[in-house]
Amino acid sequence: MNKLFKGLLSVVVALAMVIGVMPTVEVAAESNENVAKIVDTGIEYDTVESAINAADEGDVIQLISASVVEMPKITKGNLTIEGMTNTNGEPTTKVSKIETNGNTITLKNLVLEDAVQSSVFGGDNITIENCYITGTASPLIKPEAKNLTIKDSLLMTTKNVTRWGRVNGVHTYENCEISGGVYGIHYDSGSGKVVINGGSIDGFNAFAASISLLTIDGTRFENKQSGYAGANFWGKTKIANVTLVDNGATTWLDGKSDLEIVNSKAIDVNGKETSIEEYVVDRVKFDDNHYGSLQDAITSVTEGGKITLNSNIALSKTLIVDKDVTLDLNGKTLSVDNSWDKSVSKAVLKVVEGANLSINDSSNGLGAIDATTSDGNGTIAVWANEGKVTIKDGKFFNTDSVDPNVTNTTGAELIYAGGENINSAKVVINDGWFSSNDRNFTLNLYDGSALAGTASIEVYGGTFIGFDPSKSNTEPTNANINSFIPSGYEVNKNANGNFYVTEKEAPKSTVEFIVDGKVWRTYRVTKGADIRMPEVPEKEGYVGEWDHDGENIRTATTITAVYTKVEEPVNNTDLSDYADFQLPVYTNSRVTNISTANGSITVDGYMFKANANLDNENSIWREIIFVNEEDYSMAKAYRKQVTPVYNTWLNKNMTATGNGAYKLDYANYTVTFSNTDINNYVGNTAATRMATGSYLAYMRISDGTDSYLFPLKDIVLSDGSTLTLPSGFEVVDTTTRALRYIVK
Repeated sequence: MNKLFKGLLSVVVALAMVIGVMPTVEVAAESNENVAKIVDTGIEYDTVESAINAADEGDVIQLISASVVEMPKITKGNLTIEGMTNTNGEPTTKVSKIETNGNTITLKNLVLEDAVQSSVFGGDNITIENCYITGTASPLIKPEAKNLTIKDSLLMTTKNVTRWGRVNGVHTYENCEISGGVYGIHYDSGSGKVVINGGSIDGFNAFAASISLLTIDGTRFENKQSGYAGANFWGKTKIANVTLVDNGATTWLDGKSDLEIVNSKAIDVNGKETSIEEYVVDRVKFDDNHYGSLQDAITSVTEGGKITLNSNIALSKTLIVDKDVTLDLNGKTLSVDNSWDKSVSKAVLKVVEGANLSINDSSNGLGAIDATTSDGNGTIAVWANEGKVTIKDGKFFNTDSVDPNVTNTTGAELIYAGGENINSAKVVINDGWFSSNDRNFTLNLYDGSALAGTASIEVYGGTFIGFDPSKSNTEPTNANINSFIPSGYEVNKNANGNFYVTEKEAPKSTVEFIVDGKVWRTYRVTKGADIRMPEVPEKEGYVGEWDHDGENIRTATTITAVYTKVEEPVNNTDLSDYADFQLPVYTNSRVTNISTANGSITVDGYMFKANANLDNENSIWREIIFVNEEDYSMAKAYRKQVTPVYNTWLNKNMTATGNGAYKLDYANYTVTFSNTDINNYVGNTAATRMATGSYLAYMRISDGTDSYLFPLKDIVLSDGSTLTLPSGFEVVDTTTRALRYIVK
């Protein structure tokens, strides 16, 4: 972090050094029972609170204790409270907490270590200067002041620096080092402005669309502990002189709306500098997450996941696929850059043992894998080394020529199967366009694998430039492999002299599907083939199945729907351990928002209740329970809990903003979860993900003694506000507003 500023030695210390006497200021501070003094009067006090009470407007209170200073919440305004610094200007005064709820307050030169509770900056015109705040609190700080300035400070936590921030005035971060293990800076609401000048930010950063303006100047985004470098800019944003450092973490900038970028750069893992516009904005995506590199996405995607290219990508080395994944080229091109070394990286994509790669293109075959190298000889586009590759669409080439008569015999294989370990390897081509620098090696097997019979290529469709996949002449003669075309398919030649593969015409058999005694659908199927079975038509109160599996149809065949009456499942789920007692939860307690973002679902709300024990650290905590409507057994229930946060109660403040005065205690609650971040109800063990199905959603709220289980409700208040449901949620009952959650 940059040097924040140099503190000045006191005149006493300076004089002591001049005359050769060791300074004794620190020793005196250790023996001094007083902890603070008002600079203007020189009067000392044994508590910070007593000094504050005695101070006048504009006074500076200096902390003089060498021990940890017990700090109260600062509610009195027009004050400056400052600690001491070392000769480098770094803060040395350690305090127990930092919290404000007044106006025009400046806090300087303070160190808060191992913070387990958030520092709450409330009030207006709050300045935090040259302070070090570290610990495990989540969030580390709550920026609630209308106008807030944090400058020359270190904010570091293993969790979230800020989370669910709200800005209504101007929040400024100036020359700060911000490092969160998860979130760096996160604002999800407010209509004010956020200003970030200088400094560095580590963590996942996001800024809501409602913010009127976000400006960032001279700031460095880089990963130090979080695994993220970048930000989501979802509103009006101007960034200038920003540096985005890619050191192998997830690197991204996501501009959803009005984003202006000036004189900013990205530094890739090789130290190469490019403009941010050239480097990122949704480079590669799987599910709802965006990644700065394709290898990052493959490393992070779960088995069976899908990855989508959102821009052209040039690789400097082979991309290793070691799990089952689908790659959607999405009309973009995956290629190799000028630094490609064929002696090290022999293929653009290499699929290793046990992995299955499926390649398609959702943009009508415009997506491509270009394996053309700078020497003009090309390299392998796709190599099924020991796994399986299925090519459904796209263009694959390592040559610029589309003339079937032009070939370069010093080129390389285009699509390759097999390897030195002679394990199982397979390529299936259903469609696509293929052009190799060396036409003879458009499709090729590793010789050892071909001889051992452990590698294969099957071609069911596609167009091949200058290569007939039914007449391969590059495989070992004693392997007896001269065609990659399965039985029932054939190769044709078009007017340009190129080859394409189609299915042969074959005898057909008629298949009739009968539902309730009537012909429902009729199909013609190749004799001996299997028919793709349609879903049995639904019939209320019954479960249906076909009386034939649809396999090996050789003659005219009738397949009939057989229905069996079923009883409706009964909801006898035992939730007693979640609802032993009923809390007095009042009717204007409600869910205010259900939202989805980055693959997670967040439920926000507030509640009023009487007789709260505000000193109980178990008050209040909450969770959501999901019970499967098709199988009410405990094994099909899930739960998401939140760590107890008792200080969300507005302690002894009987006025709730926006709704008038109440003689009740008031609290906000938030529960965030995803289908892959949730526990099984039984045993409370982490679930891999919620199973697909329909679930009833319940909320449990507890004050540590009693608890109350109730359906999530949307009760219209006097201000007419209602709840908007995101995709996946629906109303079960319009009276109770009980909710259903659909997992697909």
